[in-house]
Amino acid sequence: MGGHYKIERSIGCLKDNFCPGRRFTDLTDLLQQLQAWLDNVANTKIHGTTFERPVDRLPHETLKPLPQRPFVTHLRFARRVSIDCFVSYNGVLYSVPWHLAGGEVWVEEVTGGQLRFWWHGQEAACLVQPRYDGLKKAMFARIKRVSAYEYLQRRTGGTGKSSSEC
Repeated sequence: MGGHYKIERSIGCLKDNFCPGRRFTDLTDLLQQLQAWLDNVANTKIHGTTFERPVDRLPHETLKPLPQRPFVTHLRFARRVSIDCFVSYNGVLYSVPWHLAGGEVWVEEVTGGQLRFWWHGQEAACLVQPRYDGLKKAMFARIKRVSAYEYLQRRTGGTGKSSSEC
């Protein structure tokens, strides 16, 4: 329980000591002000548990680099693929291979800004999430136009009747 409190206390420390009275013109400005505050204020105070300044303790930590490969979350979200091969995820349209049109895929977020699209346990596409710039974007992988006839044939198995019909 103590570790949980320390994490929450770090957030409280930022809210109580860094944020009040500050204004930011954009994200870059916020990050620059935060780094200056960390370097000149937060990391120079004596820590209550270690009785050392964090800036002095950091070089003695035995930290290992993060792995180069993306961290897989294993959280997947079901999404319907439109007949024109797009999947909507977090307000952005992503193009997936044509054979998935009208079907269902599972979307998995991976660190490094990647999205993986899974179909029947196989990775069907891996795309990079766009950085938000105020506009909805469409990310294109492979596009092949599917005629209404091809779509109907694929969905019905060639019978012309929907699988939900008797």
